Amino acid sequence: MLIVDCLTVWVNNELHHHGVVDAGGVALALTQRIGPSVVITNEVGLGVHPETELGRAYRDELGRVNQAVAAVATKTLLLVAGRALRLGDPWKSSHDLLVEALATMPSGDGDAADAVRARAADILRPAGRWPVG
Repeated sequence: MLIVDCLTVWVNNELHHHGVVDAGGVALALTQRIGPSVVITNEVGLGVHPETELGRAYRDELGRVNQAVAAVATKTLLLVAGRALRLGDPWKSSHDLLVEALATMPSGDGDAADAVRARAADILRPAGRWPVG
């Protein structure tokens, strides 16, 4: 398991020492490695608007890196007040998410997987949305 703690400090160091950050390179490296990765970062765009140009550049660059990493993540969480909130694509419906989950679920995983598939069928069939195939 790889734990990156934290992207916030890494982005700061990259900007300080090199003046640029390769957000796509970080995301690509995470997708090419074998094994799970946990990446920790801070959300700096929800606070006070930075007064300096450097502060605004840092906030924007960290936002780009966070977006790139989140785009390749299988699960993205935002921790607030000690609670983990799962983040997802707001433009995808529950139906789309369920169909994606079913498509990636390996077949023959036993009773639990069969139960999930049966429940998904119950949810999707009445709406006429059961995936073909």
